[in-house]
Amino acid sequence: MLELVCCRYSWPSLCFDVQQFCKFCVTCMQSKPQCHKLYRSLKQLPIPERPWNSISMDFIEKLPSSSRFDTILVIVDQLIKQVIFIPVHNTIMFIDLACLFILHVFSKHNVPSHITSDRGSEFVSNFFRSLDTALDM
Repeated sequence: MLELVCCRYSWPSLCFDVQQFCKFCVTCMQSKPQCHKLYRSLKQLPIPERPWNSISMDFIEKLPSSSRFDTILVIVDQLIKQVIFIPVHNTIMFIDLACLFILHVFSKHNVPSHITSDRGSEFVSNFFRSLDTALDM
């Protein structure tokens, strides 16, 4: 492609422009082989049987400091979409997170059967271990 364009045209950023054009060209992208692993099919989340049976949790981080808090823990019920916002520090430990979870979720809505988090399996594992400690199991 570069040779064909160079035969007829010339401008200062010709090489870069041709590379960018080829990089984002739909025809070129379809003809090139894929070099990454195949994507796995997504698993559907379970349909909750009752409110607060299936919840998701995530952190909103790097917020401006307010009353010395700079992160918000967001807990969402998957059935009725009710949300709990809990202000926390970005350096929160698992045992503190478990205590907040017991105070704001377990004490009011009972124990959920399914918790979804995008923090990864290690985070969820550490969180449940600290829940066992906080609940004194």
